[in-house]
Amino acid sequence: MIEDGWLQEPRTKETLRFYQPDSSIRLSPFILVESGAVQRGRPAMLHTRLTMSKSEATDWWRKLKREGWKLVEPQW
Repeated sequence: MIEDGWLQEPRTKETLRFYQPDSSIRLSPFILVESGAVQRGRPAMLHTRLTMSKSEATDWWRKLKREGWKLVEPQW
């Protein structure tokens, strides 16, 4: 996993953003994962925001990649 990365499920276009907010770097390192749907010509619709440890986020990232999720450019 990378510090700020985006994955997208090719069939549904569900998109996940993995990132570490600046405030968590020194205090208690964690990763935020936002899920959303990209809508042509409109702002993305964000669905959820999860907080997890860096190791949990890394494991999930790797699992999604094995399942066929693709790296994408920032979506929102």
